[in-house]
Amino acid sequence: MAKVAVVETNLDEPVEVIGGRLAGSYVRRARTRFVEEKPAVLPMPPRLGDRWEPLTVRARLQRMAEVFRRVPHDPDTRPGQYRSCMPTPVREIFKDQPAEPMRVPVSRAELAAAKQVLDSLITLTWEQRVTAWAIANKLSDRRLAKEIHCSHPTASDRKNALLRQLAADWNARGWTPDDFDLEHARSLIRRIID
Repeated sequence: MAKVAVVETNLDEPVEVIGGRLAGSYVRRARTRFVEEKPAVLPMPPRLGDRWEPLTVRARLQRMAEVFRRVPHDPDTRPGQYRSCMPTPVREIFKDQPAEPMRVPVSRAELAAAKQVLDSLITLTWEQRVTAWAIANKLSDRRLAKEIHCSHPTASDRKNALLRQLAADWNARGWTPDDFDLEHARSLIRRIID
């Protein structure tokens, strides 16, 4: 184990020194000691059937953002037979290419989980909704701080407070995390370790 230096201040301890050139009594105001560093306590990985915790809430919010990124957006409302300005030879080359990039389909379970979270965010204040979207989209504390006009340590505190609030709310509603949420939460723990 590694040792770290710890400085203790405001001690006000009376000390008697006998002999030597510093003989006499004086008051010790501070001292430095070397202590063994305690290993970091890592959170236990969540298991199926566990209640919501801030880590699993973060995982579900990030899942919601990922699902909504994959859902096709507004349908193409242009007329079916629109006129192209490209010359005929060029148009013939590209006519068989897919019009839009292929998207991974979203399952009904993922969409239902994302909509469930979205429904729970309706009752939040504007600042809490912005904070929830910042968590979901993995924005930094500094970026969130600019958006809600506060310091980045305050933004971090508000993120943690919101995660605790949502965990309590979702537990009160009787919701439970599913396998995807648990696996994503475990990957977040692994990222902390690495």
